[in-house]
Amino acid sequence: MEILVDNQEQHLSADDIYALVKAEGASVGLATIYRTLNLLESAEVVAKRDLGADSACYEFVFAESNQHHHLVCKKCGKVIETEKLLVADLKQRLLVQIGFQVVDCCVQIEGYCQNCR
Repeated sequence: MEILVDNQEQHLSADDIYALVKAEGASVGLATIYRTLNLLESAEVVAKRDLGADSACYEFVFAESNQHHHLVCKKCGKVIETEKLLVADLKQRLLVQIGFQVVDCCVQIEGYCQNCR
């Protein structure tokens, strides 16, 4: 948890988290990292995101006001986070119009960053 808190601005894979834990001198196996991430995901503390990299990354599930979306560069793999990309009342409209209650929303848009265009 401490690694995730200290690196909230990054999109860390399980391997990244493992390397950071090992760098701090902790004696933990990669399987333990995966089990812990699965437990945190089940508890809705973290969300597993597939951002086009070789492996999934994990990030905290923030309050509704802090939700963000991802712009992923198809060339360099850079991930840019942006807030309020969607209409503010999207969750409410989905609930009212089709009875669908949104508990998590992650939008991923792929394209090319300013440097790669």
